[in-house]
Amino acid sequence: MDDGKKEKITNVGRRDCKVASDFISSRDEISGLPHLHFAFAIHSFVPRRYVETQNPVATPSVVGNYAEGMRIPPLVIQKSKNTFEKKKFIPDSDVTFLHVKDVIVDFPDSIDADQANYVISTESCHAGYCRLKILDNGNNEKYANLAIDHKGINYLGSKKSDMQFRTKISTNKKAIDSMLSTLLNKGHGFDVKFMDVFSGVPNDSFNLNRRPHTSVGFSGILVSAQKEEDKNKASSGLIEDVYQDEVDHQLAFQCKTWPPIANDWKTRERTFQWPSAATIDKVLHCPVHVVPVCHSSSGNADIEWKLSFAVAEKRLIAEEVGDTQRQCYLVLYMLCLSIMAEGILKISHIRSIFFHACENLETRMWHKNPAFCVLYLLDHLIKSIKKKQLPCYFVKLNNMMDHLTDLQVSQLERRLTNVRRKPIEELLCLGETYTILDVFPYNLNIRKLFAAVLADAKSYKDIAQAQQSVAYFINASNAVCNGFYHEYGFDHCASVFEDVIDNFVEPVLGKEEAVNQRDYIPHLLNQRNIEFSNDLPPDDIWKPITFCRFLIVRYVEGNTGAGLYEHLACLHHAAANIFKERRLELLKTADVQFNEALKREGEGHGAGLFVDYAHFLCTCGRHEEAVPHIMRVISTEKEKPESVNYYGRMESHTVDSYLQNEINTNGGIEVLSVVFAYYLLVDCYNVMKKTTDVENALEGFEKVCEQCGDLKAYNLLGYTYLKLGEKDKATKTFTRAQKEPSNKIVKQYLPKPPAKKGKNGHRK
Repeated sequence: MDDGKKEKITNVGRRDCKVASDFISSRDEISGLPHLHFAFAIHSFVPRRYVETQNPVATPSVVGNYAEGMRIPPLVIQKSKNTFEKKKFIPDSDVTFLHVKDVIVDFPDSIDADQANYVISTESCHAGYCRLKILDNGNNEKYANLAIDHKGINYLGSKKSDMQFRTKISTNKKAIDSMLSTLLNKGHGFDVKFMDVFSGVPNDSFNLNRRPHTSVGFSGILVSAQKEEDKNKASSGLIEDVYQDEVDHQLAFQCKTWPPIANDWKTRERTFQWPSAATIDKVLHCPVHVVPVCHSSSGNADIEWKLSFAVAEKRLIAEEVGDTQRQCYLVLYMLCLSIMAEGILKISHIRSIFFHACENLETRMWHKNPAFCVLYLLDHLIKSIKKKQLPCYFVKLNNMMDHLTDLQVSQLERRLTNVRRKPIEELLCLGETYTILDVFPYNLNIRKLFAAVLADAKSYKDIAQAQQSVAYFINASNAVCNGFYHEYGFDHCASVFEDVIDNFVEPVLGKEEAVNQRDYIPHLLNQRNIEFSNDLPPDDIWKPITFCRFLIVRYVEGNTGAGLYEHLACLHHAAANIFKERRLELLKTADVQFNEALKREGEGHGAGLFVDYAHFLCTCGRHEEAVPHIMRVISTEKEKPESVNYYGRMESHTVDSYLQNEINTNGGIEVLSVVFAYYLLVDCYNVMKKTTDVENALEGFEKVCEQCGDLKAYNLLGYTYLKLGEKDKATKTFTRAQKEPSNKIVKQYLPKPPAKKGKNGHRK
């Protein structure tokens, strides 16, 4: 490389680094999008939680998007009621098994003519392609039927070889199909053991057909797009990682040495040292294969083969491509998906664009400003199409676009330019047409979700607005989280918030605010769990139980987590009253979890916890054990009440008929912990037949109601008098409570006023 060209690339890198550092305030001129807002779209459509699950397959001879961890999220469409299929846009396979034959193939300068079967000839072939000359040394007699004479030279027929190979594949279908199931570890769609997770809840609740539309489970039958027999296999409600129609098997011969035509890749100068010298060495030790594929404009397609660097690419990706680079590549893939479906633009084109960009952009840029990087990829793809010049990443002389007609170039340029002008619109169209599994919940209105974000993008001027923009991002993330909760995508609920905090809260609002918001996630999700459980039928109590367990596993460290264990205990307490045939077992579980909560610290360890445990003990008939916990609450809260206890519809199964009525009427009941403590204390002393203590507790109860100023606290005092048979005092108390206009429930406990008399003396 001459010094002038080297300086030019270095300057591009410096300019790009400045753009990366200007992530929050920069705006793309062509689309008009602030990088901040487009970055949010990138993280939304290909979130980190998805990218991190894309693990490459270790087997070297298995290649393709899935095997490399470079596959876009599955796009699913509903075909009819309870019938879904995964959309396949392009013919390229996600998994390719290379069937490497035991023959010796090499280049003329390296060949051992006595031992080899074929010598690679690149004469009269497009760069990156070749022919295989059959050596007349007695090693190829069994392949004589595959030979083709061309100008007096015997070549191995590529089409004949491929046809013979595929005939053998089709006659051994059972063994071939088993290769996929072995690769996928017998079809791992959802590896959680339900009985471990939902311990203590009846088996009837573990119905996968009730699980909606994530890859965790569809409510209905997920079918393969092709084979009728797959419909019968899909009755579990799981969508498979890979279907047979996404798999290919390819004949391959391994080259003994690295192709001379690719020597430039070994030595070319790289501005940012990507890939590293160590990785280059590892890639050079990867096998290069010859496969029966001809160039699209070949004049001798029946004898032409292709040099395949698939294994080398896979190793390069595994060693050097980070999660954010992978994320940007997948977004580019999705932006080009509808265009690739037309058949002119290929995955190999965007692959080459991506690898060249990895060399020309500083590695940290992909993380700092993914918006710039995706637009950079699009710009260079459009530029390559305009020039009809896109070198293969490994074989520089192989121009992958020199076969395109002027009409095809014009069509591609127009289509990609439209995408470049409105990249978010392209993503929204995908999201509207298909369910993007594990990215967005089913039936979520994607356009409505992004409406406020796009409106903010139009008015965004500078960094001063960034804080407000992040608020819009959080609101949108909140809607996604809500959807995933109802689809049992509990892991997604947490990851959605973690992603927005890592990628936007921290860069815009700073590390301290990001730490505070991360620490708040488990409390926020636990509150969400409580709220949403109000809308569930009692049989579905396993759902909030599972989510609570998930939060404990994900977030509880050391001696923290009191609030989560408390909620889990309360849910098992409720389950014991819903599934009465397993009451004793579930009560025992709840008791263990309450005691675990009492030993712990952090959010939730306070008066509310002691009230909940005392309430549990009372319902178990353990009133004497409950009293010390109640007294602890009263001693700490009666002078300055602060703590609150909330009981929703699930908890209504654990309370008395008075509180059940209030919960069913109002959707829940929220009272000061000290008020509920006195409510329990009077019950305890009454059951224990301690009359004096009952009177003292009532006196304290009345004082707390007077002191706290919450007229709804009088509801509980009134219920207490009713349970004690003191109706007059109850009426007086409910009359006081009625002064709160919203407290309408007390009317049913007050005597009805006498009807007014009419003029004729009759009552109206």
